[in-house]
Amino acid sequence: MSNIERVENLGQMIQMAEPDFNRLAQIHGAVDFAREASFALEAVKNNSFLAGVAMGSPDSLKRAVINVAAIGLSLSPVYKLAYLVPRKKQVCLDITIIVTGN
Repeated sequence: MSNIERVENLGQMIQMAEPDFNRLAQIHGAVDFAREASFALEAVKNNSFLAGVAMGSPDSLKRAVINVAAIGLSLSPVYKLAYLVPRKKQVCLDITIIVTGN
C-alpha cells in the first residue's frame, strides 16, 4: 500500500468517528470535528509507527478521536493538551496534565 493510500484509509477511519464525535461535542461545544479530524490525520501522517498501529486497529483510532469530543480537549499541536499515541497495539488518547501553582 502506498503512503497516499494509507493516508486516505486513515482519513476514512477518522471520518467514521464523526457522528459519535458530534453527539458528544454538543455537550460542551469545546471542540469541532473538522478541526480535530485534521489534527488527527496530521498526527498519523507524521508518525509512521502510529499510522501502522492505526491501520492494525482502526477501531482504536476511532475511539481515540471520539474521546477527544468526550473530554473536550483539542489535538492541536499548538495547545499541546492531548495526543494520539500508540500503546499496546492500540491508538490511545493521552492528555497533558497541567499543574498550576498556588
